[in-house]
This record gives sequence, structure tokens and C-alpha cells, in this order.
Amino acid sequence: MRREKAREGISSHLNVLLLLCWLLAEISFSQPGRSAALDVGGLDALALAKLAIRLITIAAFSVIILRTHTLPRATVMLYRCTPLLIFAAWTVTTCLWSGLKTVSLGHALECVMLALLTIVAGIVCWTEHDLEIVLCNVVLMTLALMLAMLVINADLIATGLRPAKYMQPNNMAGVAACGLITLLASRLLWGWRWTHKLLWPAGLIFATAIITARSRSVLIVTSVAVLPLLWSLGRKTIPVVVVAVMGLVAAGWPYSQTVSNLPQSVESYLMRGQTMEDAYTVSGRTEVWDIAIKSFLESPLFGHGYYLMTSTGTMYVWGAQRWQTAHNIYLHVLSGTGLIGFFLLAWALFFVLSPLARYLKARTRVRKVALFVFLLVAWYLALGFFELSFGGPIDPEVVLFFLILGIAAGQIATHETKAARL
Repeated sequence: MRREKAREGISSHLNVLLLLCWLLAEISFSQPGRSAALDVGGLDALALAKLAIRLITIAAFSVIILRTHTLPRATVMLYRCTPLLIFAAWTVTTCLWSGLKTVSLGHALECVMLALLTIVAGIVCWTEHDLEIVLCNVVLMTLALMLAMLVINADLIATGLRPAKYMQPNNMAGVAACGLITLLASRLLWGWRWTHKLLWPAGLIFATAIITARSRSVLIVTSVAVLPLLWSLGRKTIPVVVVAVMGLVAAGWPYSQTVSNLPQSVESYLMRGQTMEDAYTVSGRTEVWDIAIKSFLESPLFGHGYYLMTSTGTMYVWGAQRWQTAHNIYLHVLSGTGLIGFFLLAWALFFVLSPLARYLKARTRVRKVALFVFLLVAWYLALGFFELSFGGPIDPEVVLFFLILGIAAGQIATHETKAARL
């Protein structure tokens, strides 16, 4: 009876988690042309709405944890996520010496919120049905956002430009990619009914968003993750389609100007109007990376403040003095929080994920969860060499990462509490 009562309470908490994730995911766009607010007075209406949602989310998650902390799995979750909470506390601490305290504090509070999200996700995801509900909602919230971005940016896309209204193109590509991988992996591993219905329509929308955003880093990293999934979903169909397309291209090469111009079209798409020199510098990222490395060496232990690369918070890069992120999650953490923060984050990820690794070869239901978690974590870590990946800004891509951390820790909590009862 007590277990059923607890389960009813957990179900209501799951609904709260999903509602807040929807709000965080859908209100993740910014006013066109707006840069980071360097002071409170620079916050526009959208930024204030984001701030309100984040504060409400922190309060709601704190209440859920307080109400469930006596549950055995909640105790395990709090223990398993302790390093993540310490890292979040360290990001707040770095605000003391930050050159732009408003920027650092705002993003540090997001880090605290994401740590709480991880704990709540692990507490409320008890069963495979709970996991199905969470992943279905992740795909739907990502789909809704990508559909809105494609509609809003239809004029830019029609003229061959990258969609840049309300969301940075690289962020848009990353969000679409995590939605696509989640959909394909759910279809392959569990074959839930909703994955059958959404596979083609959602898959096409995600693919369109990735292609029109023209983010080379996302395209390459996602291709490595998605192609094996597509191969597993259609072992016979996909090779036949690829061979047929290649055959048609070869046959039409001498007769069709469109086909004969295909290599130039592909090159134009990939280059995005940039020169080979731009491509060699990874779209100017090497200039930012060089600044991040030099800045890190100036304060290797403590960093310059969360979400900052220099002691002042701004730098001269790409021809202007500006605030800029590192476009690399590893340099982002090192320059902002120092070796202390980098160690704490690495410890947090290892402490959550390492117990799940032993289930990769086990013949149990947990193996599917482990495969799903490590596939996505590998994608995030690979993308992190070129983007902030799970480091922000808050959007479905970031929300999903911390959800899967919670799911991973939750699986361990389930097994540890079962073992304790036995």
C-alpha cells in the first residue's frame, strides 16, 4: 500500500518534470541580433521569461527532492549525483572573481538547475514505461521547436541562407541531431509504437533542420552516430537505395547539367561561402581556441569565472571586442572554472556513468538503456570538440543530456535498492 502511494506521488512528480522540460526547451530562443546580456539592464522580455522559468524550475525540483528524499532510490540518486552538485556549486563560487558577474551567475544558476534536473529524473523514472514517456516527450518537444524554427526561417532558407532567426544555426543543428538520434535509437532498441508513427515525419523534419543549418561539425559527428542506426533499422533497404542513387547519378552524369554540377553544389553547400583558409581554421574556431588556451594558462586552477574565457570577460576576436564562448566544451570548462572545475565535471560524469558500463554486455533490460545512454554521451563528447555541446545554452539538446544522466543514475538506483531489499 505504501509503495503504491509512493508510486502515485512519483507519477505526479514525473508530470511536473516533463512540464518544466517543455518550458525550458520551447522557450530557448533569443531575440534576433541579441548578444549576451552583460548586465541586468540588458535583459529583454524573452530573457526575463527564461530567468523566471529557471528560478521556478529550481524551486520545483528542490521541493520534489525534499518530498522524496526518504525514498531509498532518492538517497542513492543524491549520493550518485553528489559530484555533479559539487561542480555546480563550484561554478557559483567562480562568480566571486568573474569579470562579468551577471553572465557567470546566470549560467551558474542554470548549472545548479541542471544538476537538480538530473536528480529528479533519476528519482521519477522507475520503469521502462516512465522512460518511454520521457523519451517520447523529448522527441516531441524537439520536433515542435525545429518545426517552428523552419517556419520562422523559411524566407532565409528559400534564399539559400542559414536559418539564424531566434536560434544560432549550429545550436539548431545540434538540437535537431539529438532529436533524430533519440528517435532512431528508441525505434531500434525498444520499438515503441510512437516511434513507428513518428519515424518518417519527424525524421524528415530533423534531417531538414540539420541540412539547412549547414553545421559541418554537427553533420559529421551525427553521421557517424546515425548511419549505424539506419543500417540496423534497414539492413536490406538502405544499401539498395544508396546503390540505386549512385547508379542514377553515374548514368545521368554525361547528359544532365544538374548532375554534372553536383560536385560543385556539394562543395558550395559545405563551404557556405567560406574560403579554404576559413575551413582550415574550423570557421575561425582556432582563433578562439588559441585565446582560450592562453587565458587558461593565466589562471589554470580557478579559471576566470563560469562562461568566461578571460579575466575581463571580453576579448578581441573575429575583428571586434566581444564576449565569446570557446566553441569547445573542454576549453570552455578549463578557461571558465580551471582545472578544479574540469576535474569536478569529469568526476561527476564518471561517477554517474561508470556503474552503468558493466551492463553493456549483460543480457538484461538495462543493457538497452546502457547502449542508449552511452551512444548519446559519445555523441555529446565528440561534438564537444567543436561546440559547447551539453554546456549550453539551455535547449532540448542540453535538457536531454542531463535527463539521460538522471536515467543512467536511476537505473543504478533501481538495482541497488532491489539488492538492499534482498
